[in-house]
Amino acid sequence: MGSINLVVWALVSLGTASSIYFWPIRVVVPWGIVLAVRTALGVEGGPGRRSVPGGRENNGPAGPTCLQ
Repeated sequence: MGSINLVVWALVSLGTASSIYFWPIRVVVPWGIVLAVRTALGVEGGPGRRSVPGGRENNGPAGPTCLQ
């Protein structure tokens, strides 16, 4: 999403032949903060990266080896 806003800003700046107010920062920074906080808290990261209650790692769906 941020890259689309940067491209639109760049095209408008080039089209007007002047540097206009850098408004994409109002979109990029808040989303960057949200993603950084979610990553730091372990909400993001994909399967196997977040610990589950009980101290075990979440390694994906249960398979035959989990039933032993």
